[in-house]
Amino acid sequence: MWFRMEPVALDYTSRFSFDNEVTIDAPASRVFPFLVGERFTEWLPDLVSWEWTSPAPHGVGSTRVVRLKTLAVKERILAYDEGRRFSFTMEAISVPLVRRMIEDMVLEPLGDARCRFRYHVYYEPRTVMRLVHPIARAMFTKTFREATRNVARLATG
Repeated sequence: MWFRMEPVALDYTSRFSFDNEVTIDAPASRVFPFLVGERFTEWLPDLVSWEWTSPAPHGVGSTRVVRLKTLAVKERILAYDEGRRFSFTMEAISVPLVRRMIEDMVLEPLGDARCRFRYHVYYEPRTVMRLVHPIARAMFTKTFREATRNVARLATG
């Protein structure tokens, strides 16, 4: 069963957010494929599977379904700027935790061999979620922090 979410635009922000940043000893061109390609499964904790639900080539407007151990989401790509930015909004979720959500991943080149990776997640919890929000927030804080560090580790490995 899917619970519809309110899709958001690329400029959406919220007081509810996860913000992670790391400097990576690899060029942005090497890091970007980890964000969008098959290696997605290597850096996101709890990821079970994912699949594109729109035809290739994939870019802005493409859709996919991502399944984690505890939930699944239907996503729509908002930014696909190779070597610079990958962002998406959630259109549906299998567990009614949030009303709207965006994940925004930005790569900032720092010379030829390094980059800064910023992983921002903005969301609005549903009313029912507010009861368990502190517990869920702690779990997701850890997940997004690990994901950010895993991207850095894999890109430099």
